[in-house]
Amino acid sequence: MELRTQNWAGHFQELQLQFDVVLDSVGGGYFNKGFSLFANSARIAVIGLLDGITTDCNLLEVLSKNVTLFGQTLRTQSNSVKRRLLAELKLIVWPAVACGKVHHDVEQVVMPDEFVEVFQAMRHGEWIGKAIVLMK
Repeated sequence: MELRTQNWAGHFQELQLQFDVVLDSVGGGYFNKGFSLFANSARIAVIGLLDGITTDCNLLEVLSKNVTLFGQTLRTQSNSVKRRLLAELKLIVWPAVACGKVHHDVEQVVMPDEFVEVFQAMRHGEWIGKAIVLMK
């Protein structure tokens, strides 16, 4: 299924999948599209705003599902906080990825001269997953 152009939330609903932890790097209207996929007591971290800074959210759904919603950016954090987070990433996250407990979608590996084109595709919602820029 081409998730960029199809109803990706409906696709995961058909598979009866719900998510306990969500890293939302898109924000905007995507938050509402994915809300039905959040499990009870899900934790949602908004870490980016590629689709914009506002969304309509039914707060009754947030309360009913006992969802924890928070925002986080590294941009304003001190270097000591960034170092601590990097250490936790190495200790907790990378081992979880390595053993298959965390799933990710890599859309494409691109060269630096393709970065602007890829970024524009992300901004226009033509992209799902991650882009890896291969530096020589």
